[in-house]
Amino acid sequence: MDQNPPSSSNRCDIVTVQPVSIIDHIIKVPDMLSMKELIHSSDDVGGSRPVSAQELKTILSKAASYESRPGGSASNVLRTLASFVGRGVGRVKGKIVGAMGADEWGALFEQSMKNKGVDTSCLYEKEGNTGCCCVVTCNEMRTMRTMFENAAKLTPENLTIEHIRGARYVFVSLYCFYQQGLVEKIVELGQAAGCHIVCDLASWDIVEKFGDRLLNILEKSPVEICFCNEDEAKKVAMIGQECVNPTIEKGAQCLLDHGASKVIVTQGKDGSSLFYKDGDAVVRFHQEAYKVESIEDVTGAGDAFSAGVLWGLLQGFELTTALRLGSLSGSAVIQCMGADISPEKWAWFYDTLQLDASVVPRNTSDQII
Repeated sequence: MDQNPPSSSNRCDIVTVQPVSIIDHIIKVPDMLSMKELIHSSDDVGGSRPVSAQELKTILSKAASYESRPGGSASNVLRTLASFVGRGVGRVKGKIVGAMGADEWGALFEQSMKNKGVDTSCLYEKEGNTGCCCVVTCNEMRTMRTMFENAAKLTPENLTIEHIRGARYVFVSLYCFYQQGLVEKIVELGQAAGCHIVCDLASWDIVEKFGDRLLNILEKSPVEICFCNEDEAKKVAMIGQECVNPTIEKGAQCLLDHGASKVIVTQGKDGSSLFYKDGDAVVRFHQEAYKVESIEDVTGAGDAFSAGVLWGLLQGFELTTALRLGSLSGSAVIQCMGADISPEKWAWFYDTLQLDASVVPRNTSDQII
């Protein structure tokens, strides 16, 4: 596959960087005890950490069954964004920059992106394997164990401004911290290209391990939005200090104080909150969650939420309206297995959107469904 940078004339709405293509092996278990037994852990459920190939095989061999789907935060966001349809607004043009192995999992990953209309011209076939992740899910909890052993990887040296130039947004998942210097390179190039930079904090253990680097990046670069969940926001509040009572408010304040323009915290069934500064004061806007009949799987809930917010911003809606769209898309994906919204739940999304005039003004909701 050609590994030359693309022409800068190839404009798009959003670029995401995923250094390692990932296939999720999704394992649904009935209860938390089963989850702990499967991952050999009693104290770190809900997090994400790298494992060896042997550890991954052991988990899969003990699972009663599992489903294999393309994964990774950057690709999940792009596939959801590309799935939005609307009269008069057109599809989002998204591009993924990354690496994949010359194996069946790499072929599955690439084809899944193409099937959604994502530009894969910068998804390079490199020496090594496509990464795999065991996603163990139970109700509203999921634990991830990812295997990067001998994985095909995109390095900072592979990335140039031509990969990003022409995009309106650059989406950065902090899972990229596992590749030394890559987050810093993405943000640097995004800033040089005049893009809006959006960060996803990825996982509480990422914040715990790389928190100092995150705050350093925020101090030096104009990050427009930081997406995180409650656990990640609380971990931010604990960066470099003993915090007896970490809260999402303290975490959001920390991110804003270090330079983030806006912070959006997802709170599961309690909805989501947008934080931003008005002078020295921190303003909070809360969005209630949309009720669903049942939860199938929470894999990709945060990614679908982020995609909904970004889709709203790309269509020119106010951020508070985009937040509602994110809440709705996040609610849609948790009714499905895996990180992709099914056709039936897309129908639910648009039906709910049409009925809820608080999401967008009535004259515009008619235009986007």
